[in-house]
Amino acid sequence: MPCSADDVMRVLSLVPRALWRDLRRVVFRTPTPRECPVDACVWDGTIAINAVRIDEERDVSGAHAQVVRRAGGSVARGVATFDRGVARAFMLYHVLLHEIGHFVEGSDETRAEGFALDWEHRLRRAGAIPFACVWSMPARQGPTRRHGWRERIAGRAFAGLTAAPGGDAS
Repeated sequence: MPCSADDVMRVLSLVPRALWRDLRRVVFRTPTPRECPVDACVWDGTIAINAVRIDEERDVSGAHAQVVRRAGGSVARGVATFDRGVARAFMLYHVLLHEIGHFVEGSDETRAEGFALDWEHRLRRAGAIPFACVWSMPARQGPTRRHGWRERIAGRAFAGLTAAPGGDAS
């Protein structure tokens, strides 16, 4: 995973808490090849961010092509190749913001996408992003009860930040 729990905490700290107050945890995972190739999903107060395959070509178009370019990547004929830095920026400054958008906008993909693009623009204009990678907290890794996914789960410091009042942050 090209980003850390501390990176996620930093992005969350830049967005008003009221917009993600129902968020209980963020999970990094590596889906199996049979799973749907989505970047992330939201369920039951959880954002699950899937690992981006590094140095693999990926079809992108429209707004996503622009996001990749702003992240420092290149797009040729609708195809982008993600290196570690581009993958990190794409996941933090677009995918995470898109998933936060689902907490605000519900299941509407178009509105969540608009939320992500709007907040990326706001944060860039304010000079808050991009920021240097932070790796101060190791993640736990291991098998899960859910579909055999391997997850990297953000540690206690992150869970404390994102726990809903009175909620279970683990």
